[in-house]
Amino acid sequence: MTATDRPGFCSEVKFLWPYSVNHNNCCIYRVPCGLRSVNPEAYTPQMLLIGPLHHYKKAQAVELSKTDVRYMYYNKMELHKKKYLENIALTYGKQTVEEFRSIIKRDEQFIRACYAEPTDSINSDDFVEMMLHDSVFILVFFMHIGPRYIDKTGDFLFDEPCYQYTIFGDLILLENQLPYALLENLFEPFYAKFEGNITFRGIILQGFGIQGKVTREKRFLHFTDLRRLVLVQTLGLTEEEQINAKLVRKESIARLRNAEMLNSAGVEFECSEEEASLLIKFERGILTMPCFKAEDATERVFRSIMALEQCHYHYTAFVCNYIDFLDCLIDTESTTRKRSYSRGPY
Repeated sequence: MTATDRPGFCSEVKFLWPYSVNHNNCCIYRVPCGLRSVNPEAYTPQMLLIGPLHHYKKAQAVELSKTDVRYMYYNKMELHKKKYLENIALTYGKQTVEEFRSIIKRDEQFIRACYAEPTDSINSDDFVEMMLHDSVFILVFFMHIGPRYIDKTGDFLFDEPCYQYTIFGDLILLENQLPYALLENLFEPFYAKFEGNITFRGIILQGFGIQGKVTREKRFLHFTDLRRLVLVQTLGLTEEEQINAKLVRKESIARLRNAEMLNSAGVEFECSEEEASLLIKFERGILTMPCFKAEDATERVFRSIMALEQCHYHYTAFVCNYIDFLDCLIDTESTTRKRSYSRGPY
């Protein structure tokens, strides 16, 4: 029996999930309700809406901006995208913009297939224009993120640097993604033609402050996946080992004792020198772990990466496993307080 032979299936009904999804290309997901309900704010863009999963919010931005501060920023950023597109046309010629538009139109079906949620409700013209404005915004933002401006530029994102941190945070959110393959197809030729001495991939890694942390041969699906890749690479696993990890039956770590109990049993804790690493070692009674730095955006970044793993990397959810391990170690207030006096983070 094929999918279309199933009882209740109607091939004429649009937006039907999951039959309308091409799972080979699918890599951008809406956060599952069970995860979102814990902290909805962690998955919600603060200023910048990117891609079709937030298309309905973009449509509401003008009206709701009158009474809602967040929608005021959404609307402001939609207008800012138009300015960036106009600036690209003025600087590099209208033909450049038309080339971008034609590439998006050519690859439209592939782009749509990258989203786990059907995008049929957005007609072709609107979809292409949305992708054009969103992708060009990303291009211009990263082009300008490197230089330090002493004088005012007229661009509030760079005249008031606090907004840059908010934009970077929004660009990591799982629901706020464009396929990196699209950005690469659009902008690598652009950089080869107009810039020459740097690649688009190069400015992305530089903008996120992770140059040198991603090897050249490593590919990533989008910015959330890029941040996951940086963490996973710290494990030092080969491609074969990562593939084999999918085949190994995982043992639950739910019975792991917390740090206080382990310490009472004689386990010592040490902090490794690696930063932003998932690598944990236990040798000769010493548990060695990297320092876990919790900053303003840490929860939002990790929650989006974990949501991606739950949807896309179910059998190699290395970041989820790491956080589960920490959760087992830190399960009481006294354990958390004890971190201040330990030889390393619990």
